[in-house]
Amino acid sequence: MAVSSKSTSQQEVLGNKVRQTIAQEMVVQSEKNIDLLLGLLTFINWSHYHYHNKPFLAIFAQLAMSLVFELQLNKPVPKDMEPLPCVRETRWKSPTPRTMEERRAVLGCFLVTSIISSFIQKIDALRWTPHMDECLQMLDERKECLNDEILVQQVRLQLIVEKMALSALHKATESTEHTREPPPLYLQNLQSQLQAIKIKLLAQPDTTEAVVLHLYSLELETALSSTFLHTNHLTFQQRKSRNAGLELVKSWFDVFFTISPAAYIGFSFSILSQLVATPLSIYTVPAHNLQRFELGREGCLEDGGYSPGLRSHYQQSGTSSGSCWIGQW
Repeated sequence: MAVSSKSTSQQEVLGNKVRQTIAQEMVVQSEKNIDLLLGLLTFINWSHYHYHNKPFLAIFAQLAMSLVFELQLNKPVPKDMEPLPCVRETRWKSPTPRTMEERRAVLGCFLVTSIISSFIQKIDALRWTPHMDECLQMLDERKECLNDEILVQQVRLQLIVEKMALSALHKATESTEHTREPPPLYLQNLQSQLQAIKIKLLAQPDTTEAVVLHLYSLELETALSSTFLHTNHLTFQQRKSRNAGLELVKSWFDVFFTISPAAYIGFSFSILSQLVATPLSIYTVPAHNLQRFELGREGCLEDGGYSPGLRSHYQQSGTSSGSCWIGQW
């Protein structure tokens, strides 16, 4: 109800109730179960419905990761596990086989925390493990619904960009000459993997808009993330990367405007964060590094290209849904 209600007053009441329940269950009573994790991930994914005067997204993401650790969803199920002497026998539960629901939960937690980490840059994403690789493979092979396929596609995309981000962080925190840098071939391999997934996804007629938007957003993040954007003189390869990024902005909006405004009310945090980051990314490119056709594209963002279209679509969205959800994020 907290994420599906169209009444802002009811959203506020239910949102406060969710926060109180999470505090009571997790902090006071030290509860840990899969239902609590799934509920927390759902609330985080549609957190833009619940405006609060103090930011809570990073804290809730950390709570979700703590549940993953407590439930050991990021590790294989122990085969031979003995209870510790200090643990009461009445509370001891023998391990059960990993369920598909648990696999979805740990993959969803990685996806959500990675997106939040990239957007607000205050936390690190859930650390990827070999068992999560196994979960991803299992979910890909046993797709039980369309959402399983969407989750698999988004996780694979996000995982590549997460690896790129970790490589960049590794390089930025080098403290000695003996620290080993990620080899260029490693980064090139990740880029090749991303392009291979892109070709495959765009060739499939049933690929959803959410996945394509995610793809273009991550490509844009990698294209316009380098420090060369703040220099006056660009190499050929740097200009190529910059121009590709600007093309991706256009591609992202081309897909976005094919979505019916009536569907906007169901947008998750992922798409809303992209909607903020995509047009802003073009302003990371200094004006003196833009060619004439690029200046025109930047101008259309400012002077009436995408902005009026966004306003019109959002107005239609609010009218068709009977909700004023747009102003809550």
